[in-house]
Amino acid sequence: MKKILVVEGNTKENNLELISNNIETHTQSIHNSLKKLNSNLELDQFDPSIKDNLNKLDLDKYDGLIWSGGNGHIYENDYETKLQVEFMKSCFKKVDKILAICWGMQVAVKAAEGDVRKSIKGPNIGVSLQIELTDEGKLHPMYKEKKNNFNSPAFNFDEVSKLPHNTNCLSFNNINKFQSISFKFDKSEVWAVQYHPEFDYDKMIDLATLKKNELFDNDLKFNNHVKLLEEEKKSSSDNVRMKELQNWINFI
Repeated sequence: MKKILVVEGNTKENNLELISNNIETHTQSIHNSLKKLNSNLELDQFDPSIKDNLNKLDLDKYDGLIWSGGNGHIYENDYETKLQVEFMKSCFKKVDKILAICWGMQVAVKAAEGDVRKSIKGPNIGVSLQIELTDEGKLHPMYKEKKNNFNSPAFNFDEVSKLPHNTNCLSFNNINKFQSISFKFDKSEVWAVQYHPEFDYDKMIDLATLKKNELFDNDLKFNNHVKLLEEEKKSSSDNVRMKELQNWINFI
C-alpha cells in the first residue's frame, strides 16, 4: 500500500469559511478524488501553518506528496506563507515525488527559487479554458491518454512569473503562460498544475457563488458564468478530468 501525504495549503480561517458554507475543503477534495481512483492508498494530512508541527512528521516514510490549493498570495510573504515555503524546501530534501496543485504549484516554484505575481491577464474563475499541451507536455507521463487541448476546473488569481532552473513547461492557455510544469529540485521530482483536476464543477459553482459579490459586477454576469460552468459539468467526466491524478498515482 502506497503512503501519500496530503499537505494543507489553506489557513484554518479559510477552511472554516468553506465548511460553514457546506463546501468541502481542498484537502478533502484531494482525499475524495484519490479514493475514487484507487482505494489502496494510505493518506495522511499535514498542516505546515501550525507552529512546530514539523517536529511531529517523518517525511521519509511517504511514497509521494500532494500539496493542495489555498487562498494565499506568495508575494504577500506573510507568516503562514513563509512557513509553507520553508516546509516545501524540507519536502524537496525528503520526498521523491510531489504533485503540487494551484497554490501548491506557486509554493513549489517559490521554494525552488522561481517567482509568482498577480495574474496580468486576470483570474481563472471556476474553469481554465483551452489549456494546450506543449511538445514537452505531449510526451510527459502526467498527460498520458489526455487530449492535447482541454478545459479544467480552476480558481486562481496569481501566476508563475519566473520558472525554477531547468523547468519544463507542459501546458499553457491565454490566461496563464504556465498552466503546468515539471522540474527536479534536490531529491524531488515535481509535477505541478495551476488548475484543479481534483475538483468537480459543482465545487466550482459553489466557490463562485461564495465569492459572487467580490467577483461579479451584477447578477447577469454571475448567472452567465454559472451557465458556463454547468455546461462544462455536462461535458466533463471524472475519468477525463482526473487523468493527471491517475497518472501521478501510477507514477508513484
